[in-house]
Amino acid sequence: MSNKSQNELFTGEGNEAMTPDVNDIVVSIPETERSIIDVTHSVEAVEKSVELFNKISVIALRLTKPKDWIIQGKDGLYLMDSGAERIAIAFGIHTATMGVPVKEWHEDDKGRYYLYRIMGKAYSRKLGRYVEDIGTCSQRDKFFGMKGGELKPMEDVDATMIMKKAMTNLTVRLIKRAAGILSVDLDDLQEAGLNMEKFRKVEYKESGSKMDKSLSKEDVEKRREIWDMCLKMSGGAKEEAAIILNNTAGFKDQNGNQKAVNDVKDLTTSKWIDITWKKIHSQFKEWEKALVNGGEK
Repeated sequence: MSNKSQNELFTGEGNEAMTPDVNDIVVSIPETERSIIDVTHSVEAVEKSVELFNKISVIALRLTKPKDWIIQGKDGLYLMDSGAERIAIAFGIHTATMGVPVKEWHEDDKGRYYLYRIMGKAYSRKLGRYVEDIGTCSQRDKFFGMKGGELKPMEDVDATMIMKKAMTNLTVRLIKRAAGILSVDLDDLQEAGLNMEKFRKVEYKESGSKMDKSLSKEDVEKRREIWDMCLKMSGGAKEEAAIILNNTAGFKDQNGNQKAVNDVKDLTTSKWIDITWKKIHSQFKEWEKALVNGGEK
């Protein structure tokens, strides 16, 4: 190539015009058109991300089973440890606490109360997602802090159980956030293909029920033993203990409607208590045997 200037290459030395090689031409796109292209690409990328996110959420829900969910009261929906663990394994989600549970004191028109708060983090190597969150549980928790629709006195609440539930709530919340299912409802679960009829329900009583006067002291003691065995088998988790009880003592009436038994006080006859005690006791012995065979004390 000659040492002609760029001008000369395009215009020639005289009035003779010269045409440059097509490969040397750089097409310049106006700034406004470039912006439109960038926005279009961005929108397409967002749409693909949303589509992928929705698919991951559905997959996460399909990894759970009806027994992993509890419908609490009228609107509550609780994912149990078993379902959260299944999701965590599938997506490679690892959780860790950041510090120890902190006890905080609060006060309102009902008086002074405490809650436990703990921070944690989770990372999914398969989803490339990192999240942080907080788990809490209050002294006024419906399972541990209330009885018969009334708040228990502070000294009657097991603070250890409140602290443990705060940690459990943190772990489940981290896994749900990492998998994109933190705010799901019954419609989401139904669309994911879960059989809603098999979901467990826990109803909260608004007021205490009177003890059936026809029950003997032995019947009352058996009811207490039934609940103790359910709690031990569930590792102290009242939600899971209620499911064990309901699975054993629940029944269908003459119309085929499922009658839930979430509280031992729902067992109102001596015969019903005796049958339930025998079934739960049999399960409890099998559970103890499994612990021994597994090398645990």
